[in-house]
Amino acid sequence: METAYFAGGCFWCVEAIFQRINGVTHVTSGYCN
Repeated sequence: METAYFAGGCFWCVEAIFQRINGVTHVTSGYCN
């Protein structure tokens, strides 16, 4: 998988969790339509 989009609560809290997962190379927080 190249790209995945996830929805969650506080941007920075969710981002911090995903940054710790092995294999995740880039995490960006923001809004999506």
